[in-house]
Amino acid sequence: MTEKLFWSNPYQREFTATLIEQFPVLNGHAVILNQTCFYATSGGQPNDLGTLNSIPVTDVRYEGDRLIHLVSSPLREDSVVGLLDWKRRYDHMQQHTGQHILSAAFFKLFEAQTSSFHLGQDYCSIELDRTNLRDTHIQEAEDTANDVLLAATQVTTFFVDPDRAKDYNLRKQSDLAESLRIIRIGEFDLSPCSGTHVKNAAEIGTILVTGFERLSQTTKITFLCGDRVRAHYHRDLQILRTLSKTLTTSVDLLPSSVAKLQAQVKELRKEVSQLKEEGLEAEASEIANRARNWNDNHLVVAVWNRPYQEIRFLAQKLTEYPGTVGALASSQEKRVIFFKDRDLSLDLRTIFQEFLSRTSGKGGGPAHFMEAGGFQCEELESLLIDLFLRGPSA
Repeated sequence: MTEKLFWSNPYQREFTATLIEQFPVLNGHAVILNQTCFYATSGGQPNDLGTLNSIPVTDVRYEGDRLIHLVSSPLREDSVVGLLDWKRRYDHMQQHTGQHILSAAFFKLFEAQTSSFHLGQDYCSIELDRTNLRDTHIQEAEDTANDVLLAATQVTTFFVDPDRAKDYNLRKQSDLAESLRIIRIGEFDLSPCSGTHVKNAAEIGTILVTGFERLSQTTKITFLCGDRVRAHYHRDLQILRTLSKTLTTSVDLLPSSVAKLQAQVKELRKEVSQLKEEGLEAEASEIANRARNWNDNHLVVAVWNRPYQEIRFLAQKLTEYPGTVGALASSQEKRVIFFKDRDLSLDLRTIFQEFLSRTSGKGGGPAHFMEAGGFQCEELESLLIDLFLRGPSA
């Protein structure tokens, strides 16, 4: 079994080891060593990266009780020098230790137990078995967690036999049958964990809750720790500076400036909508004037490559013109509408049903305004004209 050096010293960045076994696998070669500093994905914490004899390690995982290093090509020597990607490792140490402290804060304050933990590339998250947490609860837990950091609380680890676990006031129990590794964060938290952690909570710097979401049975808390908080701050600060420069206002006045812009945009949208409606009304009038004579009525048939909502609006307006009947379609969205003046005694439904039958379309609606879609037709305008010329008269 591979000795896990990251348990005894998570700060160790380089190590030597002996090659026990290696074999080809999908996308590379699997390597098993007698000892390693590389953490394998488990408990919500991703694996370490780095090199073995200068060959990149692309993944580290468990297969049963074996710790597997995945490399791009086989090792040539039995003597192995491993080197960690320290920036990644230390980031994971900060995030994971911060998660312990934040989870403990929620448990101590609100008896909210953490049911899952995810350490992502950009953000971390935990899910709590409570759905009634409010903004004030989130802030109180964040403040409590950061007090642990400000106190420079020591973080230590030790192993106990599973049958002795009940002797410790653990925040959560474990079902492992083997020796348990316990993480102690001063007098604040005591819980089993196999991950890597900092030795002093002050190294985390800051724990920042960035959001929370109520799910069906849990509450998801998104947060950042350590160097990620600083990166997040600088990113957001740059965004604020850019907005401030773009809007020619100070950062403090950005909220009121944005609110003013939103009001202006709302008013402009209203004006544009009114102008668009006026334009469509004028277009409907022109269409009605160009309508062909059909059984002493005014027939309008057209197919356009334009949004269906515009076409539908035109059809609604055309129903207001006496004696007007027809069909308008959007080739862009493959939708068609059959319409008529409400006072016409024409049985438009017969024509509509014939259209559905010949095109395998689906649709319906009131007798003067019927819509269809999902049809199959190559020469749509010709078909529509043919339906009316062959259809019933008023």
